[in-house]
Amino acid sequence: MVKVSAMCGTCLINRAIAEIEKTVKNKDLKFEIIREIFNYFSDHFDENSVPSNIGTIRDRIIRDFTNKDPYKEEKRRSNELALDILPNLENMINKLDDDWEKFFNAVIFSIVGNIMEFDIVDNMDPLENIHQAIKTAKKDLAIDDTKEFYNKLKSSTKLVFLADNAGELVFDKLLIKELSKYAEKITVIVKQIPVLNDATMKDAEFINLTNLHPNVHVITSETDHVGIIIEETPDHVMKVINNSDLIIAKGMGYFETLTEYKIDVPIVHLFRIKCKNISEILNVDIQKNVILYRD
Repeated sequence: MVKVSAMCGTCLINRAIAEIEKTVKNKDLKFEIIREIFNYFSDHFDENSVPSNIGTIRDRIIRDFTNKDPYKEEKRRSNELALDILPNLENMINKLDDDWEKFFNAVIFSIVGNIMEFDIVDNMDPLENIHQAIKTAKKDLAIDDTKEFYNKLKSSTKLVFLADNAGELVFDKLLIKELSKYAEKITVIVKQIPVLNDATMKDAEFINLTNLHPNVHVITSETDHVGIIIEETPDHVMKVINNSDLIIAKGMGYFETLTEYKIDVPIVHLFRIKCKNISEILNVDIQKNVILYRD
């Protein structure tokens, strides 16, 4: 389980201020929103809190005041940059003859895409550093459960792919294409409304994920969660998740939240460590890549 540490307060507040600065011009309104967030933190920020759940409520407060998408421009830039890079990565995979190598490289590229996240205190500029992250991706792999992932995949029929960020989802297409060689059905779940810079159906359609393969189906979570809050997730969405053979969960938000629940489906977490709290929990340096299989 992932609980907040004292250092999480800096990141949670930093993101709140960043989102407010992007969406609000009126000085008085800025103070009103920040006071509301501080009041919530005062009552709920403690050692039993889950960072992503705190972030979910923080963003609801901001959305209630602004009804805006703070990361609209960042998502656009991320999608466009990733689409420019995609053909080169596709060529690298297509040149490989071995199925395992194709799969492994697709997993690695998918994780590299997870760098595309904004306003995290310890995360370097993602769009400026994506090319370097690609070059060092394999060297940066600190937890490697790829074989467990691959072995489970070969015996799986139904997969759920919990998507994370816009731009990142372009890189995920490489992995989802490889997964479609094994599974009969892959359900990709994106967010229903803007949540941080998470991918929505609009992003999935823009990058043509919705037409990737007949076995690939894209739905929305019908929620506004950072990660997932199962108690608030519609039953029919949870049915898809619980009836799958394997869950691929992208990003730290899903790692923070899914570890709070007992789910009777194996999960593989794919993400790049971008904060000190997760770094300390996993005993892995910041800016390292993780392939973590949980059965």
